[in-house]
Parts: sequence; structure tokens; C-alpha cells
Amino acid sequence: MTRRCFLFSLLLLASCAVKEKTPQSLLRLEWERQAADAAVLLKNGSYVSLRQAVETYSRLYARPEFRKETAPKLAMAALLLAVREKELGMSNKSYLDTALEVIRQNRPLAGLVPYAEIAGFLWVQGKGVIAEVDDRFATKETEERLRAMEPELREKAKVDEFSAYMYATLRCLLASPSESVKEPEELAARFPDSPMLQYKKATCPQENEEWLSAILGRDPQFYEAAYQLGMIASAGGISCKRKAIS
Repeated sequence: MTRRCFLFSLLLLASCAVKEKTPQSLLRLEWERQAADAAVLLKNGSYVSLRQAVETYSRLYARPEFRKETAPKLAMAALLLAVREKELGMSNKSYLDTALEVIRQNRPLAGLVPYAEIAGFLWVQGKGVIAEVDDRFATKETEERLRAMEPELREKAKVDEFSAYMYATLRCLLASPSESVKEPEELAARFPDSPMLQYKKATCPQENEEWLSAILGRDPQFYEAAYQLGMIASAGGISCKRKAIS
């Protein structure tokens, strides 16, 4: 009888222990599912996907128990989105502000500061768009610091897509008009399955209609490729009209 009571007590304790762990385990599984979905969106690299990735990572970052794990992905996604918006002629500092705040709250992310400076130093791009700058970064000191870091950033660009995209952005930004910018194409070749680097190659140092069409063919929701193709077509139409008038 005593032995039966002992075994029953052990089973009861084990059952209680499982019940206590289950909610946390389910929460972890849900975090992993959402983080995996956000990683796919981040990998896709289009404007729409980057926005969705930032939204997902922001929700996950709001959970204190997952903040440390989510912070690097949120900061990188927000920086990529900040750059993409400027590339498309959009003036919006909120995503850069998000990245800066996440970096400030998480000391291990200090290595992302140079990439935040690249995103901040980049002015709003686009034909017919006023070259708006972020006064927090539009200084000679920022430019000199980034130029001094070029060798280090070039080596890091060989490691992962994020570092590669940000370094390619820097090279396109700092290159003189007479300088040959080969990094976007070289880095796209290093990461051939990276849509965002294929996009960078297709738009820097100048738009390439064939490469942009290939991106849009693979992903019809890569709307910025369609936008760039529209700009090319518009410029061609204007050129034809000028020739006809002359």
C-alpha cells in the first residue's frame, strides 16, 4: 500500500511539473514559429517583406523573455528598411530611430553602429527628389569615420547578406562619378541566392533593365523593381520625345 502511494505521488508530481512547463514551452514554440516566418521575409529583401519582418520582430521584441534573441534581427531589419525607403525617395526616420533605440538598449549590438551611420548618412534618393539629409549624420566627421572603416566593413561584407548590402550601399554612396563601383555585382555573386543583393546590383551604379526584370519575374511583389523599370521606361520616353523635337 505504501509503495502504491509513493508511486502515485511521484506520478502526480511529474504531472504537475509538466503542466507548469507547458505554457512556457508553447510560448517558446510560438516565438520560434514567428521568428522563422520573419527570417523568410527578411531573406526575401523586398520593401513589402522588410516591412512585414520589422512588424513581426517588433511584436516579438515587446516580449521581455525574448528581447535578447530578437534584438539583432529587429535592428538589422529596421536598418535595411530605412535604407530601402531612402533608395525609393521616401523620407521617413522612424525605422532608423527604431534600430538606434534597439542598439542603445542592447550593448552587444554596438557592432551595428557603423551600419546605422551608413543608413543615416545616406540621403533620400530618387530622380526629381530633393536630396534630403538626416542632420544627425550629415557631417564631415561621419563621412571620414565611414571612409576610415571601409577596409573593415569590406571584410565583414564577405560574411553575411546584411553586412554585404550595407557595405554595397556605402560604396555606391561614397564613390565619385568617375569611379568604377564593382562591389554590388561582386557581392551579389558571393551571395547568389540573395534577392536584396541582386536588387542592389540591378540599381547601382545604375539601373539595369535586364536584372530588374529578372527580379520581378522571380517575385512579382518586389514592387521596387517594377518602380525602377517604370523610371527607365519614363526616361526612355522623354529621351525619344526630345529627339523627335530636335
